Amino acid sequence: MKMMIVILICLNICLSIIVIKLIIHQRKENDNIKKLQYRIRKFREFYWVLVRWMEIHLEGIKLNDYFVRNNYQKVAIFGMKEFGQLLYKELIATGVNVPYVIDNNPSKFYTDAIVKSSKNLIDDVDVIVVTAVYGYKEIEADLSKRVNCPIVSLETVIREV
Repeated sequence: MKMMIVILICLNICLSIIVIKLIIHQRKENDNIKKLQYRIRKFREFYWVLVRWMEIHLEGIKLNDYFVRNNYQKVAIFGMKEFGQLLYKELIATGVNVPYVIDNNPSKFYTDAIVKSSKNLIDDVDVIVVTAVYGYKEIEADLSKRVNCPIVSLETVIREV
């Protein structure tokens, strides 16, 4: 009888460990699913911006029209990954004054522009364009504590050009 109780206790402990491991595994799977959903939303927005930018480009519309219409003569670009580099090239090619770009990881890209960190900004431009469209809200909130100029997303520029 004592042996049976010991066996039942051991089985109970083993089953408890298995259940706990299954719960932990399920939580990790849920975290992975959430990360994947985040990336899907991010790439959908990236895709929309890229397609719309291409459409307006094919229509002969240049993004500098947005800056001219809003009387933004000096433009800084925040984020120098793919969109930032493309925007920089287009603005320079169309005569827009881009005195510097802003990126917190300047060694990760190549540009001939002056690169500043977001922590070392002064109010010397008319507008800052955030090219990280999916993280715009958080970046805008952070930048607005440091500067008084308008901060717009690349998505806004593309929608309103």
